[in-house]
Amino acid sequence: MEIRFTERADVGAKNTWERMLSEPFLREIVQGIKPEIFDRWAQQDYLFARESIRFLGVLMAKAPYPIQIALLDAAPGYKEELKLFEDYARSRGFPLDVKMSITCRSYLSFLMKTAYNDDFPSAFTALYAEEKAYLDSWRFVKNNLKESPYEKFIDHWSNTGFQDYVKWLAKELDSIADQLSEEQKAHMESTYKSIGEYECLFWEMPYRIE
Repeated sequence: MEIRFTERADVGAKNTWERMLSEPFLREIVQGIKPEIFDRWAQQDYLFARESIRFLGVLMAKAPYPIQIALLDAAPGYKEELKLFEDYARSRGFPLDVKMSITCRSYLSFLMKTAYNDDFPSAFTALYAEEKAYLDSWRFVKNNLKESPYEKFIDHWSNTGFQDYVKWLAKELDSIADQLSEEQKAHMESTYKSIGEYECLFWEMPYRIE
């Protein structure tokens, strides 16, 4: 039985994913992270989520109609995500209108370059990879603690609705990849791994003043 593309991508990015799940940021959320570290991450992830709407827009413009409609249904999740950050920042008393970090800007640039310059399967791979990275990361956090002041963030990216969304992305991506050449799939694997590497950098970013 031939291995599915998403399984193949996981194997190729195994070391990257292991590094991601061992990042101090995730482990310190479990053990007790310094609030200012979490705040810095929240500021930058808010900017990332806000600007990622542009990536989704370009992706939807390239998508086959059935996937367009499904992504349109998923789009309100971005609005909920932004509100999550806004409510948290208000409760903590810090601004969200801050300078974008080099890591955040580089990650977004990679996404937009992929959306504009690559074909739809590669851009869709990028979407799947970033969503799966967050599902895996926050599920790791959820599975290793009992309660947290960041429960709303943890639940947002580990609840059954988000899990179902990532499963749908995987199913569609596997179906798309079945029709492609080995060369195209190799490029998609590279995109998947690159997203994992950017996620590692993003978890490391709050510990630096960029």
